[in-house]
Amino acid sequence: MTQDTNRFARLLSSELDINQQLCHVLEQELDCIRQQDITEFESLTPIRQGLLTELQSAASNRLEWMQAAGLIPGEKSARWQNITADEEIADLWTALQTQYRKNQGLTARLSELVLALGHRTRHKLNILLGRQHKPGLYNQQGQAQAVNTRMRGIRA
Repeated sequence: MTQDTNRFARLLSSELDINQQLCHVLEQELDCIRQQDITEFESLTPIRQGLLTELQSAASNRLEWMQAAGLIPGEKSARWQNITADEEIADLWTALQTQYRKNQGLTARLSELVLALGHRTRHKLNILLGRQHKPGLYNQQGQAQAVNTRMRGIRA
């Protein structure tokens, strides 16, 4: 392994490590949502934000190094072929791609759950406030009619 590949391996390894830590936090956030533990979920937010900042920095460092070295992933250049011929580099590159995909899937799942919970919460608030939801309909002039009408509110 040359000095170039050593540096690239360290950059990939560092980025992979941060990605794995982020994955762990995302999985914890999913568990918190499933268990409706909002306090724990909120405590994980600054940790996730810190890891995302670290990840952005690590990815930028790697990309800067790759650009300076004239490496473009997926290109059939001799330089890229030589560097990825190293088994450690190839394994780290594959692991990093896999981890990014896994984190992307977890993030998408978290987004879906948070949006669904937000919708459910708004619906419950509308019930408590006595609002009845009606679909947006158009009158004969093509103008939208009122979407929400007020019912008598619930009094405690």
